[in-house]
This record gives sequence, C-alpha cells and structure tokens, in this order.
Amino acid sequence: MRHKLASLAGVAGRTIRRHRMIAAGDRVLIAVSGGPDSTGLALVLDALRSRLRCALVVAHVHHGLRGSDADGDEVAASTVASRLGLPFVRSRLSLPSGGNVEARARTARYAALHDLAVGAGCNRIATGHTRDDQAETFLLRLLRGAGAEGLSGIQPVRADGVIRPILECQRADIAAVIAEYGFEVRVDAMNTDPRFLRSRVRHELLPLMERLSPDIVSLCARSADSLRGAAAAQEAWASRRLGGSAGGGALERTALADLDPDLRGVLLRSWLRRALPEARLTARLLAAVERLAVGDGPGRTLHITPGWRVERVGEWLRIAPAAVECRLRETGVAAPRRGSRTR
Repeated sequence: MRHKLASLAGVAGRTIRRHRMIAAGDRVLIAVSGGPDSTGLALVLDALRSRLRCALVVAHVHHGLRGSDADGDEVAASTVASRLGLPFVRSRLSLPSGGNVEARARTARYAALHDLAVGAGCNRIATGHTRDDQAETFLLRLLRGAGAEGLSGIQPVRADGVIRPILECQRADIAAVIAEYGFEVRVDAMNTDPRFLRSRVRHELLPLMERLSPDIVSLCARSADSLRGAAAAQEAWASRRLGGSAGGGALERTALADLDPDLRGVLLRSWLRRALPEARLTARLLAAVERLAVGDGPGRTLHITPGWRVERVGEWLRIAPAAVECRLRETGVAAPRRGSRTR
C-alpha cells in the first residue's frame, strides 16, 4: 500500500472504529458515482478489507439525467470495480422532469442503493461523503437558520445502514490518492452549476472564508461534530419527556406551556418526527405548531405536510390525516377551506 493511501486508510479506519460502522462478516455496498470522492472511498475500503474482515460490492446508480455523460459515469464506476477485483451491480432510473431535481435524484438514488444492497446481500451501504461535504452542509444549513440538529450535518451512521467511512478525510487528500493510482474520474457539471446553492457555497463562499481562516473546512466540520452531541442530548431529554406526556400519538398542551421556549421547540420537533419522519420540520413550521399549542388564537388546525395536520382539541395536540374531515367535525375542530393557509 502506498504512503498516501495508507495515511487516508488510517483516518478512515479510525472513523469506522469510532462509530462502529463495519463489523467482521459484514457485506458493504460501496456507492460509486465515478467521481473522485466515491472512487477514493472504494480504494480506501479495499485497502482496509482484510483488516475489517468484510466483503465489498461496488454499486452505481444511473440517474438517466445527463445523457452520454451519465453513461460515462457508469463505465468509470465499473472500471473501479474491475481494477479492484470487486463485484459490480448497477441500477438505472428514469426521473420525471420538474421540481427539485437534486432532491428527487438523491431520494431515488438512496432507494435504488437499498434495493441493490438487498439483491447483493449487503447489510451496509457506504457513501463517499468527506470532511469538505460536512463543512458545506454545515454552512448550507446555517444559511437556512437550522438549529443544533440541522447544524450537526451529515451523520456518520444512519439508522438504515448507510455509513460514511471517509467523513473525516479531506477532499484534497482523496484527490492525491486518486492521482497516485492513476484512476480516471468523472466530474459532474452540476457540482459547478451556480444555480445550485451547494455549488455556490463550495466555489464562492468557502474560498472567501478560507482567506479569512485557512482551516475553515475543519473548523466547520468540528462544529458539526460538537453539535451532533448536543442534538443527541436534546433528543434523549425529549424522549424521556415524551415517555410521560404522550399517549396514543397525542401531546398534552400543559407539558409544553411550562417549558422554556427553546426546550419547547425541541420537544415539538421530537414529537412530530416520531409521527412523520419524512416531514421537513423547518423553523417556521415549528413556530407555527408552537403558536397552535400554547396560543389563545382562534386557530385549531395547522397543515404541516401534504395529507397531514396538527389539530388542537381541548388540552391536547393530535396529528391527523388532513382528508378525514368527518372525524374533525366530531371532535369540534373545523375543517379548513380548500387552499386555506396556516393561521
């Protein structure tokens, strides 16, 4: 193993051990896009394979969005697998036009990777997120006004088996290893497209900040790491409180009224996430739910996500399907007019 790869593998190995990402006997699906970071991930995990005593499979998801460029990405990913002597699996998607293409592609990609993992008998999915990605995510969420949970950034290990072994590796170090081993990698034009906020953070904001603080990437990533601990402590506190105050999906309003406003937001976020894990819980939405919970205004219902609402009935908050108007009438809660906004 050459020196640069050995150094990178050392950093990744410590991350894997610290977060217990891979156990002996695991089968790991490596998501390889054909770009430098995911190619570096494959190299690093291959270098660690015997030490970790795991099996590896390279996977590629073709989004069907970039024509011949996407075909070239798939060829590059299959070449990585071939050079490393690893099995290769692929999936092809057909995404409809319109909407947030970046978000839709990400959602579809993870769904496809999970399907590929099942087919390949893998119980872990490794993605090539780096320390630079962590810093960019921290800044993106800071720009959107996120709290501790949002600012904690990219999670090293997700509940669904997705792991990020090179999350503490610098992008420049990965590029150096790729060059040393002579791998040809692909560059997605979306990564430099100024229409995407992440691209502007990467190519405009971070370079500006580096002139003021050369170590800004590590500083942002360390802040995200610290806030991850704070977010975990908040969630543990909320879980204890909800264990005594929530029943049948309902939340007692008096459990909120006596809390400090900051803790009230933590409790509401945890309560909503349990019922609607896919909902986007913005600061504005949480503030609206809090007003519904502790305010004296006339509002009794609040739309929180397509198909779901929070309803205030007496001293309780409940989450209910928005379409079930008859049940709302039975509880004395007025059904909203079509097209009505949050009150």
